[in-house]
Amino acid sequence: MMNNVAKQFASKLLEYCGLSKTIDATQKFVLHGSEILVPSELASGLRNAVERENWLTPILKVLVESKTGAFIDVGVNVGQTLVKWMSLNSSSGYYGFEPNPAAATYANKIIALNGLANANVVSVGMAENSALVELFLQHDLDSSASAIRGFRDESFYSMSKYVPVMRGDDLLAEIGIDGIAVVKIDVEGGELGVLKGLGSTIARTRPFICCEVLPVYEDLSDRGRERRRRTDELQSVLERHSYCIYRAFDDGTVASLQNGIETHGELSLSNYLFIPCEDEAIARRLPGLHGNC
Repeated sequence: MMNNVAKQFASKLLEYCGLSKTIDATQKFVLHGSEILVPSELASGLRNAVERENWLTPILKVLVESKTGAFIDVGVNVGQTLVKWMSLNSSSGYYGFEPNPAAATYANKIIALNGLANANVVSVGMAENSALVELFLQHDLDSSASAIRGFRDESFYSMSKYVPVMRGDDLLAEIGIDGIAVVKIDVEGGELGVLKGLGSTIARTRPFICCEVLPVYEDLSDRGRERRRRTDELQSVLERHSYCIYRAFDDGTVASLQNGIETHGELSLSNYLFIPCEDEAIARRLPGLHGNC
């Protein structure tokens, strides 16, 4: 059996050579005691067979045990958070939303292979308003794909496709999702629109929110000023909903950010927890927490 380093190398090599879609091999691996199958696209399968975002698992364990309700995964990509949810053996429903049809198809193959009756991935994104938008990508299963024009330099992406997005409140109402425990958001700059579109849901269900907010880097360029504006507005939305901001570190520990999200250039500081301030007691159960609301 290949070790993690070998799997990562093979995944990158296959993807670089354009062979990831031509080689058929279902991968089986064990994550936190749970046996998980990932489907035939080898590059994507091997990426899931190596645990990524190690910080997330111990945090999710606390959050899922602390509140009943569905798990909402906004920005599924190839299912890296889906397999973490599977490893927790949660009986709550999983609902994933992914605007990239290639990635959504791949994630649904994981669900089918593992016979998950309480998991679904819908090929639609979440945003502030329902629309058809342009998704910018480097390749079909690009985890850095973004629907925010200008979020990165145009030369970063090599292709684009038009995809549907819906206002989150409307989308969850259409599906009939009511109680929500956790919302995970990883949408490459689109998190502000997701939160604004989920305004009524957040006010009603008070979920825990795990969210990537990529660095502003600097405030002087047009792109930096726009990232700073979006980050500031995101914090204003959280403040209106009485949510506290915590940063999650790579080692799984967390810290309260009483002064908010600062301008910085460290990708390792991009993971956050937004927790209802009335749930401070639950926040104190998180790994390595220091500081409070």
